[in-house]
Amino acid sequence: MSQPVIEINDLSFWYDKKKVLKDIKLKLNDHGFYIFLGPNGGGKTTLIKLIMGILQPRRGSVKIYGENPKNVRGKIGYIPQKLEFDPIFPITLFEFLQQGLLSNLPWHGKWPQWTFVKVEEMLKRFSLEDLKKRSMGELSGGQLQRSIIARALISDPDILILDEPLSGLDHKATKNIISLIEQMQGKKTIILITHVITHLLKKADSVYLIEKTMSPLKDEALCKHMELGLFHTEEEGCDHE
Repeated sequence: MSQPVIEINDLSFWYDKKKVLKDIKLKLNDHGFYIFLGPNGGGKTTLIKLIMGILQPRRGSVKIYGENPKNVRGKIGYIPQKLEFDPIFPITLFEFLQQGLLSNLPWHGKWPQWTFVKVEEMLKRFSLEDLKKRSMGELSGGQLQRSIIARALISDPDILILDEPLSGLDHKATKNIISLIEQMQGKKTIILITHVITHLLKKADSVYLIEKTMSPLKDEALCKHMELGLFHTEEEGCDHE
């Protein structure tokens, strides 16, 4: 049996005396698609920070490919819910994407030629070629969204984490994100954190409820949560057969 991509055992975490996560156990397989649901303050963001190695467990363990997450951060692509830029901060879109390859920068600080080629490829893939010299603060919301996604994917990560990517988006932008996830399915291990339920629910290998603890969420339980107004759905009814 192959080793899980992400394995969490008896994980607990707290800030000062406030317990945020308790006794989390989880195994995610290679190239699987997983959805994390839960209320604000339920611990979703904290769990992601633990998976990425930004935070360390108070108790228990998190392993990525059997290693400490800090040692394999280059295998993780992260798309945050929101990323703002100071409009006067002098970083261009081209430089922003190139920073996604920072682990490949030699000690002497000169970017290898192939990184320029890679950036140009991503600019073309996300229809951003004409904006590469623009500062990040000058980009529109949609342009910034595409830029963040391009940077997350430029290093070709094995694991892709999307933190509330559908929040506050218009219909077109939502369709673009959903299309991206569908394109990546079966090619990467995907974790989607969201309150918005679309037809992606039907495609997920597992759906988990995170509310201090973690538990698999079956269709019937999900319907009950939606009836209580805890999650929002873009689809009518609750038929997930």
